[in-house]
Amino acid sequence: ASDAGGNIQMREIAVFGENLEPPTYEVVSEGLDEAYVNNRHSVSLLRGKLFTAQRLEQDAWTEWRVGDDVKRFWTNGVLGDTNHLWEGPGRFVYDLEKSGPITEVVLMAATGQDQAGNQFSGNQHQSYRISIADTPAALFTEAAAEDITYQNVRNAAGLSFRFLEGQAPAGRYIGVEIHGPSWGANNIWMDEVAVYDGTPPPPVPETHAVYD
Repeated sequence: ASDAGGNIQMREIAVFGENLEPPTYEVVSEGLDEAYVNNRHSVSLLRGKLFTAQRLEQDAWTEWRVGDDVKRFWTNGVLGDTNHLWEGPGRFVYDLEKSGPITEVVLMAATGQDQAGNQFSGNQHQSYRISIADTPAALFTEAAAEDITYQNVRNAAGLSFRFLEGQAPAGRYIGVEIHGPSWGANNIWMDEVAVYDGTPPPPVPETHAVYD
């Protein structure tokens, strides 16, 4: 710049950042226990349903044959009676039989030990991906109505994905992709998967003390 005119000469100005859209959901890990799952089991859209599964092998998703006895554990509304799957990651798809709004997705990983003393470490799952669509082919693609990837940095055993008011996606199919702990064989320990459409659960019966 000259002393007389105070001229300014610039070569470049640049601004970098991300175009962030407003959030459509929140993730809650507190207050998720057996009572939470039990009380809402009657209104879970997945109650008693069985998933179809795929496993990632050599960078391709292929059919994963899982016994019905294992599948039933994931949607029976009971925590603690689970079984684990070896060598994930895996994708698990449920057919809700009709398209409709989804207001909440709950993932409950198994923790603790089985009768043989084997340690369940579902709280150490690396990440989850939730996809909602009207066709199986649209799941986990840009055509999905909703696609959420969540890194489980909290090491949380229970996670509730709650869509904000007016933001609930709609779909007939829901897929859950699970990546197990980074150590070992990427095994998957899940206890319960539940999906809700906003229908309120029945009231919890009151208990009263009985005195002789």
